Amino acid sequence: MNTEQDRQKELVNATDCLEAINVFKFWKNILFVLIIICLLILQACFWSFNLDLVGQEQTEQAAVTKKAMENPPELTEETKEVINQSEEKIEEAAKKVTADAEKPAAATVNEPIAAEQSRKKSINLAAIVKKVHVMWTIKTTDFLIILLGIAYCSIVLLTLKVSMVGRLGGINHITRALVLSVLFVVLILPWQEIFGWFTAGALYAPSELTTYIERYDSFEMYEKAFFYLRFVGYWLVVLLLLIFAQIRTARWSKATLRRLEVV
Repeated sequence: MNTEQDRQKELVNATDCLEAINVFKFWKNILFVLIIICLLILQACFWSFNLDLVGQEQTEQAAVTKKAMENPPELTEETKEVINQSEEKIEEAAKKVTADAEKPAAATVNEPIAAEQSRKKSINLAAIVKKVHVMWTIKTTDFLIILLGIAYCSIVLLTLKVSMVGRLGGINHITRALVLSVLFVVLILPWQEIFGWFTAGALYAPSELTTYIERYDSFEMYEKAFFYLRFVGYWLVVLLLLIFAQIRTARWSKATLRRLEVV
């Protein structure tokens, strides 16, 4: 009688733990997808900078030049006379060239028009996406990755605790997932902002990226290799850590269901 009551009690405890685990699995999967999206956005920001696909803001010098062109200084009489003579010579030369090319072929006339229409239809990414937009995207993505990564690691830790209390099994897999998620959080943190250049996290500030890109042409071969290892290889490592952690939690889930004779 006592044995049957103990079994029923264990089954109730396991069922309660399994309900809690299902909630954790739901939010863990959502966090995993969000982190993956943020990591992909961060890598897209790097390549947009590296391939010079974003537009540059108008610098102060460019603004001064534009203002000077809009408000040119007053010209002297001698300068005006020289300009008028130059304009007359240019007009004469233009008339001569126009007279020589009065009968162009029809195809030659249509080609510039078609090229102009094609150019207008093409999308200029640099005119839409500016450097400041990408910089703010990097800052926002860094914040989200850190926040979501800590939440993901915490949920895996809670899942491990519930699994141990409810004796759901698969402790080996969920423990490995916790270790991988902790490594993920540790490696993504921007340690270079605290300790300096000799240590770095996978995440980076926009100023760090722009500094590396501006100095890229002066780099030696090994420095260029380090550049891509820093911004692409490091990113790939943390991405794989997150994916392996998610795979381990999936294996734990199967082991739990097998233990409860659901599968």
